[in-house]
Amino acid sequence: MKYTTYKSLYQLTAFSPLFPINAYIFEEQASLTVIDVGLNVFVKHIEKLARKLDKPVKFIILTHPHLDHIAGLDLLKKQFPEAKIVFQNVIPDY
Repeated sequence: MKYTTYKSLYQLTAFSPLFPINAYIFEEQASLTVIDVGLNVFVKHIEKLARKLDKPVKFIILTHPHLDHIAGLDLLKKQFPEAKIVFQNVIPDY
């Protein structure tokens, strides 16, 4: 798992450069927002970061329903049951 940090944004990347899968964690003042959970393997890394920062996951934002973006959702929600799930369902006009 590769970690990249830029100010309050953390990027977790797995399987790069073959087929990179990313999850993002945005650190807010009192909580964390996860953008695209990734696979189950990401959840332990998200939990570790949450413990390190001593902040709960408040929001889980899903950009689209591909498996590499949502596979860890059930496990993450189990670990952070108070987190609200937001699904960004954007369908382009045709």
